[in-house]
Amino acid sequence: ITADYNPSSIPADLWVSVNPGSDTALGLGMSQVIISEGLHKEDFIKEQTDLPLLVRSDNSKFLRESHLKEEGRDYIYYMIDKDGEIVEAPHKSLVLDDLDPALEGEAEVETLDGTVKVRTVFSNLKDLLDREYTPEKASEKCGVNPDVIRTMGRKFGNARGVCQASATYGVGKYYHGNLMQ
Repeated sequence: ITADYNPSSIPADLWVSVNPGSDTALGLGMSQVIISEGLHKEDFIKEQTDLPLLVRSDNSKFLRESHLKEEGRDYIYYMIDKDGEIVEAPHKSLVLDDLDPALEGEAEVETLDGTVKVRTVFSNLKDLLDREYTPEKASEKCGVNPDVIRTMGRKFGNARGVCQASATYGVGKYYHGNLMQ
């Protein structure tokens, strides 16, 4: 994935020319395909990301214990478990043990400020991707054909490897490139 065809492009199975600085739109378009086609690895996402955590609808911040209890801790976050109950997220380790958090869901909770609607980060992300980053919409931003975005999304979703982004190369050289990564 590079704006120009260069020596590192020669041995590639697929060279994708992207509008300079639009790598994020391409990645989000691929993510929309991966999630909408069910190619994501739920167990990995549940354990290794913040996507099961709950976000308040009133201020878009993670739901914390300090929102629910006087003297509550700011580092305790919450999830919805498989039974639909709101539970503390592990904070000493990523290991979930018997906890099986829901990736999608919403609820109403009684906070110190009153009743607030909460949703999982995954639910918010999925809505954003479906609204703004379908392959057609991502294509308008990054200049890559929607069929290529779908193909790449499927290849990444079915891959048995990892994707490495480096600050040394590519978008890391742009102002706020670290945010794009």
